[in-house]
Amino acid sequence: MNEDFDRRRESERAYNDVFVRKGCLAAFLSAARRFDAASPGSTEAARAGDDIRAVLPAVASLNVFDVFALKSARVRALVAALGRELPL
Repeated sequence: MNEDFDRRRESERAYNDVFVRKGCLAAFLSAARRFDAASPGSTEAARAGDDIRAVLPAVASLNVFDVFALKSARVRALVAALGRELPL
């Protein structure tokens, strides 16, 4: 994937008809960690959930969930509730 983004010129590119920006996977991982660590129903959980919702289309377009499994049951449930089918 290194050749997919020219570090000096591109900050986003289309994959499977979705524009993916550099850093979307890091943003997803950060939000997933915050969501998992936050108390259910808390403001922090809501913010992290919103952040996951924002980057999920880009992360899914990269087929990340075909390669990596979500370890957290809470994050898996949120992703599934947002309409993303996850492999077992």
